[in-house]
Amino acid sequence: MSGWRLISETAKQKWGMSMEKNFRATSNSRNDAMFKEATGFAQHLRTVEKELNQWQRDIESSFGNIRNIMLSPLPRVYEEGHNGQAVPSEPEPTMVGGDVQVERLTTASAETKKRLDVEVIQPIKQWMVAYRTIAERMRRLEALRLELDSRRRTVADLQGKCERVRANLGTTRARGEVDMEITLRKMQVNAGEAPAAAGTTVWFCFSTQMPWQWPPNACCNKWCSCYKLVALDLFTLALP
Repeated sequence: MSGWRLISETAKQKWGMSMEKNFRATSNSRNDAMFKEATGFAQHLRTVEKELNQWQRDIESSFGNIRNIMLSPLPRVYEEGHNGQAVPSEPEPTMVGGDVQVERLTTASAETKKRLDVEVIQPIKQWMVAYRTIAERMRRLEALRLELDSRRRTVADLQGKCERVRANLGTTRARGEVDMEITLRKMQVNAGEAPAAAGTTVWFCFSTQMPWQWPPNACCNKWCSCYKLVALDLFTLALP
């Protein structure tokens, strides 16, 4: 899609810079609603992931500090001896950890870090990778939607020109038929270049400006040109 066509269609839809009062833009509200909620959830996950990574880095030092305190003796009460020296009330210090197998803290530290990474951090990272993939495809989908609407506008405009030429056929019939043939060819080119993507097949009637289904020409009683367009779907595009 040309850059100017994208900018022009964006301006028409976002800021209403269009004279076509009856034109209805292709809706992508379903995907927009889901992506909005996913974006909010992703922001929370980024914060949690950052804190978990910091906690993972602190696990080893935390368990090391616990090991040190477990191996530390409890303070004893001292009394003054006969010769003025300080004498402990208990001959041997009592360790804080008592009979705890302190060396197992090292193994517990490594196991905790491993399980935190495998069971928590990695699933979060995988979800974030999928989210970034969807975000990129949403940008592509929006570009395709804008291209589709831009070409719909072009075809609708050419349809109007074709109707005016048909109405003026008479004394200028030969010239009018040539002009109409040129206009119809332009319509076919624009309709044929509508973005193709996996999704639901829809038919669009440019006389009534409404989508309809098979059979062709069943949407209105007057002459019209109907072209096969494609409704885009984000989660179809997201499939591998």
